[in-house]
Amino acid sequence: MLKAFSSAACAVAALSTPSFASDPDWREVYLADLAAIRTTIETQHPGPVDTLNPAFSSWLDEGYERALGRADQVDSQLAYFYGLSAFVDGFRDGHLGLSYNLDNPYFAWPGFVAAWRGGEVIVLDADPSFAGAPPAGAQITACDGRPVRDWIHARVFDFMMNPDLPGDWYRAVPRAFLSRGNPLAPLPASCTFVSGGEARDIALDWQITNAQTYMAAFRAGGFGEANDLGMTQIGEHRYWISLPTFGPDGDLAETMAVLADDMRERAETYRNAELVVFDLRGNTGGSSMWGDAFDTALFGGRVEQTPDETYVDWRVTQENRDHIADAADGFILEQFGEDSDAMRWARRIIAGMDEALANGDALWTQRSDPADLPPEDSLPPAELTARVVVLTDGYCASACLDFMDRLMDRPGVIHVGAPTSADTDYMEVRTITLPSGAARLTFALKVYRGRPRGSGVYYVPDIVFDGQHWTTQALNAWVNGLYESGQLDR
Repeated sequence: MLKAFSSAACAVAALSTPSFASDPDWREVYLADLAAIRTTIETQHPGPVDTLNPAFSSWLDEGYERALGRADQVDSQLAYFYGLSAFVDGFRDGHLGLSYNLDNPYFAWPGFVAAWRGGEVIVLDADPSFAGAPPAGAQITACDGRPVRDWIHARVFDFMMNPDLPGDWYRAVPRAFLSRGNPLAPLPASCTFVSGGEARDIALDWQITNAQTYMAAFRAGGFGEANDLGMTQIGEHRYWISLPTFGPDGDLAETMAVLADDMRERAETYRNAELVVFDLRGNTGGSSMWGDAFDTALFGGRVEQTPDETYVDWRVTQENRDHIADAADGFILEQFGEDSDAMRWARRIIAGMDEALANGDALWTQRSDPADLPPEDSLPPAELTARVVVLTDGYCASACLDFMDRLMDRPGVIHVGAPTSADTDYMEVRTITLPSGAARLTFALKVYRGRPRGSGVYYVPDIVFDGQHWTTQALNAWVNGLYESGQLDR
């Protein structure tokens, strides 16, 4: 069994930890960190030595040249942020991303919340105090004379997320009508709104706001706010299990262990319930072993689905080897223990990397070992009368998708919500700080071969949520309605 402990890297984040005492030459900072990104990817990532994916190396060269050509535009902290993001996001890989160590206090909005609903860009809500505020429910068809989808590509997808993933549109649309001050993608002056069959061009009234208003608008237009980890009941014999992460630490790891133990100890209660819902909103991954624990607790054992031809190639470097060793001595030991599948997984990789380093190999091949199969998986599958539902948003990636792989292989499980995210074949990340200290680069260490779920493949729900607001209250009511109307019968 080939395990994953990585989580999807975030494309752009701002942290309040300024690294510079005075304003530097941002062009020089940009060029130095750009060169470090390229060197790190060339020497540490499996992509450059992956002969089955020449497109990776092509973008490494092409994207780097484009990024060099952008250097003269980089005259500020924000141009630095977004210039580097454009290069890194061009790989279209959630396990290759940047996060920032500098504070960006700039927040602006035009007085309305945009959303992606039913395949259209709409005004979800509006503040009437703004000049010319468009009506809620209006469709946005163009901005500055460009079709709105083309404009969103240039404003958002050139710097973050992936337009090929339907779930990313739910996040990109509200992001397009908010601003963190990207100087490489100027704000639109006006947009075309269609309401009641009438199209109107309205000048946008951009105003400075605060982080709270900005984030409230982004969440409202996107997937709302994920639930806290835990279980609640949404009716008698109806259980809602919220799993917003598979990468818990500290007290949260203990809470998750208690939740998994409760499901295992009260398995018959859950299996004979009317309804069991796994709510994966906000879950970008972590360790796939958490998902395995919930899957086997409810469903019992399973026939191992990893075919014999599935294996992993690890990029062999001392730094990558040491990263796995640090993980083994750190969170793996703390969360799973010395005598665990997770620790055996880590020790095998360390030993394999050591051998490959001694041989001067660029890649080390890890094949599935039947000895790694958890004991629970060797048990017979349990019988369930409960209707089992899994709710996803567009954030579900990495170990969250591994959990989806298992659930979708179980008979009768219904997938609802929005399309998931997707992984490439590159997984298992580590993070370094770039030379300037202004940003961090997260990148993958291994590449899957022959994985049943292909690169870039996402899950599409059996039933798509058609509501306007992704609130827990609305989703609880919606899923209850699906159950009571018989739409979850299979």
